[in-house]
Amino acid sequence: MGAWTLTTPLVGIYSIIKHYPSIFKAISPHYIVLFFLRNGKQGWIYLGGTVLCITGKPCCWCGLQKFFILIKI
Repeated sequence: MGAWTLTTPLVGIYSIIKHYPSIFKAISPHYIVLFFLRNGKQGWIYLGGTVLCITGKPCCWCGLQKFFILIKI
């Protein structure tokens, strides 16, 4: 189990560095500043939609689980 936990991220990091190293640009704050300068207020709406998609999905499934428990399916 420990070997699996250790090797999986290592293989992933190696693959990113070998095949698609430009993905690390996503971590740079330079690109988010350029994004907001280019898109203005619409950029904040895009960001809000993205955050809502990421955080809203687990909430949706939790709500459905409670609903199904209530109707005893």
